[in-house]
Amino acid sequence: MRGQWIGRYIGSSEGVIIVNIDERSSHYQGVAYLNETNKTLPSTAAWFHTENKNKNFQFRTDLILPIDPPGIPTSADKIRDHYTENVGISNYADVNGSWESDSLKLSWTTNSGTKGNCTLPLSMADKPSELVAQNKEWGAFKEYVASLEGRRFLFRGQNKPWRLRTSFHRANRADLTRFLNEDIQVLHKHLSARTKHVFNLENPNENGAFFIIWFSTMVIPRLYSIGRILPMLQRSLPIVASQMIRPPKLFQRIR
Repeated sequence: MRGQWIGRYIGSSEGVIIVNIDERSSHYQGVAYLNETNKTLPSTAAWFHTENKNKNFQFRTDLILPIDPPGIPTSADKIRDHYTENVGISNYADVNGSWESDSLKLSWTTNSGTKGNCTLPLSMADKPSELVAQNKEWGAFKEYVASLEGRRFLFRGQNKPWRLRTSFHRANRADLTRFLNEDIQVLHKHLSARTKHVFNLENPNENGAFFIIWFSTMVIPRLYSIGRILPMLQRSLPIVASQMIRPPKLFQRIR
């Protein structure tokens, strides 16, 4: 059941649904994003966990929040100006479902009486890319890139024919909410004990600086092997002073 499931849902309304699920020791947990086709209705995010790992399951969602127009889950009060007064957000949904290796079926009824259902295919992001790679020497590659329109393309080096996905997803993770609420908090505790500067994650600037350290060291989010990761982080950590961040050694070597 773990992974990312993407497709369409129908019912009282319809749209695109993305379900991100992580596997825990005894159950699954994740979040479903429902992007409404009817833009007079707010899109929503619903967090959930199953009781076990059975292929047939039912649960009541843990939390439902509307998604504001920029795409961030928020409280119902903060979206009222974007929708009519009679638009409300359900408090919970009762969900029934089943899963196989390549499909996830869901049906739900909310406390507001709205209903929905979907049958979703598993994302193929872990399958080899279908794009045909071009082998180029470094000089030929730079010449090719220079011929392209500026600020339209991004390139990434990799040694396997992976599809474009992050190391986070390649580590069989999908739920970014869990990553923020659990993994980042663990990393913050360990780094705070080893740096002269304690990053305040509630401050947008310092939160951004903390994430720069995280991503620039290219550490995949398996934080519980922290004894192996921390020596690499310690060698790569920049010195924070006057809100200036020195590029880590990794980037200095490849410039």
